[in-house]
Formats: sequence, C-alpha cells, structure tokens
Amino acid sequence: MTQGNSGFISELLDELGRREEIARWRRVVRMAARCDDTGHFPFSHASEHLVLKGRGHEWMSRSACTLLRGRLRLGNERVRHGEILSLVGLIVEDTYLDAVLSGARRLGPRSTKESSMSDVTLEVEQYPYAPDGTVINSRLPLLVYRQAVKADEGGDLEAALKQTFSGNDWLNNWTYRGVYPYPHFHTTCHEVLGVARGAMPLRLGGAAQEPMLFTAGDVIVVPAGVSHSAFEEAEHATLGGTDDVLMVGGYADGRDWDLMRDGQVSDGEMRAAVKRIMGLPIPRLDPVTGGPMHPWRDAQSSLEWGQGVGMSTGIEDVHK
Repeated sequence: MTQGNSGFISELLDELGRREEIARWRRVVRMAARCDDTGHFPFSHASEHLVLKGRGHEWMSRSACTLLRGRLRLGNERVRHGEILSLVGLIVEDTYLDAVLSGARRLGPRSTKESSMSDVTLEVEQYPYAPDGTVINSRLPLLVYRQAVKADEGGDLEAALKQTFSGNDWLNNWTYRGVYPYPHFHTTCHEVLGVARGAMPLRLGGAAQEPMLFTAGDVIVVPAGVSHSAFEEAEHATLGGTDDVLMVGGYADGRDWDLMRDGQVSDGEMRAAVKRIMGLPIPRLDPVTGGPMHPWRDAQSSLEWGQGVGMSTGIEDVHK
C-alpha cells in the first residue's frame, strides 16, 4: 500500500529542514496534500472505477472540502483543530457512503426498462454566441437537448430532471415557474435549465438573437456569461409559451450563482466578470448524458476568448 501524497510531502518537507521562514508553508502544503488524500477509497485508485463512474478521488476530495467550507465559517470564528478533524471525518464518511450507494445502484441488477444516459446517443444542438459589446457570452457553445429527459414511472418529469442533473453533479437544484423576464447572465457558474411542464420561449445570446421555444423534456445548458431571458406575460403567450410552465435548474458542481444584467456592467465589472468566467473549469460530466462534454472541451482557449471580449467591448486588456 502506498503512503499517499501527505506521506510523500511530509518526507519531502523534512528534507528541506525546519527553518522558521518555511514553517507556515509546511503547514499549508501538508494540508493541501491531506485534502487530496481525503478522497481515496480503500485500495486507492484501483477501486475508483467500480464506484464513481467518470469521477475519481479528486471529486471525492472536492466534495468533502466543499461541505466543510459550507459548515464552518473559519473567517469569522475560531474553531479548534480537533473539531475540524472530527467534522472532516463525518463529512468523508457521509460522502463515501453516498458514493458507494450510488455506485452499488449502478453496478446492481437493472431492469430491462433502465438504461444509462451515457449509453444513449442524443442529438445535441450547439449555439455559439460571441461577445457583441453589451453581452459577454462565452467561448463555449450553448447546448440544447430536445426531449432528452422522460418522466419517471410515476409520471413526474420534475423529479426525473432533478435526478438526472444531480446525478451528474449539476447541483444546487431549484424549481421555478419560468425564468427571469429580463436579459441576464452568470459569471460564477454554468447553468442547466430543464422544462418540466408546458412550453417556454427564451431569448438566448442577447437582444439580437431570435426567440427559441422549448417544451417539456427539453434541456438547455447555458455557459457562464451567456445572456438568457424569458418574456413578459403577453409576449410569452404570443411566442407559444403556456401558463403552466415549470422549470428545473442546477449548476455545475453545485456552485453558487450570481446575476448580472445585460448592458448594465461597468468596465471594471466587465474585467472582473471575464476573469471569473475564464477561471471556471469545464465540468467533468454533461448534465444530461453523464459523459464528457466534448463540445466544450473542443472550444477555443479561455485566453483567446478573453482577447475577443476586449476587442468587442473596446476595453483594453480586459482579460488581464
């Protein structure tokens, strides 16, 4: 059995000596290594593929640390070291148990009606939206899956959408009667929208784009920065929207969302927004299929996109 990153790092730091000027960094580096090791299953990497389809111990580590950060306000109160270790233990235990149960459900007997979405080929529509001076948009194409999610055996499409999204790590899920009726975008997260009931017209990519109509079972994957908006009641109906519309949403890795409105962003806010968007990782799993997000992996680099935003807005060095 290997000693793990924390053991290796400890030996390496011991070789550097115990000088006072590096004492703080010894603690920081050791903590980082332990955080990485936190997500390992028994037998290390050998067992990961049996339980976490498409994910590894890094995801486990990140999940545990995210939960820890949410439970402790370390910046506002002093917490004893023993309390932190105790809480980490509980979090890891809960995370392991959830992952093992999820893996067991995937590995166990499956009825003839069940199938993994990653085993099904779904048609995906791609819509690249470039910055236009008032809207940042994204280097990543907006994705649309038509009739991608079906209701569960009880006929509950809302529950099926939430289960599909959360099962692929698109979390922080919500249900709402529509989408905000004004053009806006997010810079801290990628968003997924699913139609659970009715018909929903949306304008995507900015004011210059034509409305698109979505119906129950459709899913829209909105990259950070891409403008999206519903319509006021009268126009909503004119464009084919229904009164009973119900939407389900979520965010890659359960990230917190912000809200910025098209055309109401200062130069300074624009620079900060671009930097946040450039720093977002491409999600490991597609919210619908559960497979790799190839259309996003094949997109241009964030640096090239940042330069394009600068040229379209007239703001120099917007990406720096």
